[in-house]
Amino acid sequence: MAKIYEGNVSIFKNTKNKIVVKADPEGQYNADSVDALSKTMTELGTKLKAEVNFFIPETNTGDLKAMLLVNRWGAPYVAFLPTSTTGIKSKVEKLA
Repeated sequence: MAKIYEGNVSIFKNTKNKIVVKADPEGQYNADSVDALSKTMTELGTKLKAEVNFFIPETNTGDLKAMLLVNRWGAPYVAFLPTSTTGIKSKVEKLA
């Protein structure tokens, strides 16, 4: 399960002509402003004719919501995940 990235990021164009996000303590985007981040990344990709990759699961059903997540190496990335709660496990309750 991916975790939400706690920190600020900035948008960069890397050497492979891709628009990416990188951790930046002085960046203007974070998990609260991820909608503006994804919109800006898409606009910059079109303007600079660069590739923009967002993680979108193949089993996407319903509405998708942009989220700023952290990968296993600690780097941030933008993913569009379903807003439905069907995949969320309920908490364990102690009964006795």
